[in-house]
Amino acid sequence: MKEQGAGIYALRELLKKAGYALEVRFAPWERAKTIARTDESVNGLFPYAAKDMPDFLYSKPIYRANWVVVERKQNPIVWHKIEDLSKLTMGNVIGVELRPGIKELAEKHKLNVENASSDLNNLLKLANKRVDFITMDATVFKYQMLVEPKLQSFQGTLQINPKFITMTEYGLALKKSPDNEALLKVFNKISSVEEANRHIDFYLEHLQNVDSKESK
Repeated sequence: MKEQGAGIYALRELLKKAGYALEVRFAPWERAKTIARTDESVNGLFPYAAKDMPDFLYSKPIYRANWVVVERKQNPIVWHKIEDLSKLTMGNVIGVELRPGIKELAEKHKLNVENASSDLNNLLKLANKRVDFITMDATVFKYQMLVEPKLQSFQGTLQINPKFITMTEYGLALKKSPDNEALLKVFNKISSVEEANRHIDFYLEHLQNVDSKESK
């Protein structure tokens, strides 16, 4: 994955502007939160979607994205409220928190949720009709469909449903300390959703251009 993905690329560019370098370790979401809390060599967590760790400082949101329903084009889902999805089987990635509405349905056993080990495997399960739909970040869906070789034969098979689940805001979370407080003060001044989106758009366009050249 070039530059460790679009989100990390955008964060690295913003931190570079603030005069900081970035090193990244990847882990599933819940494990990443545990590592961020307990590992002294780890300074923070990205991205945060909920301010649920009291010992951390949180930046302002730098990225917003729709959390969407991904479906097969041959089997579009018509729904008006979350409960309309309860008769279907949903795919989710292990460690990814269910969004409000979906979470309550699953906890009440009104929605069957099947877990996959990664976004790629989740998308493959949908494409191969093992689940009825999946939910994920819209940008991640576009990225996966662009770069994953195993999904190339399913181009034109999967799509984003026009009605989305929720809009999620993401930012940077750092352990509470004087140094991190100073970092966030600078980071919040120089960062914005608009600039992060420009970096993400550039990254995706750059990847697409590189892939197009390599495929010729």
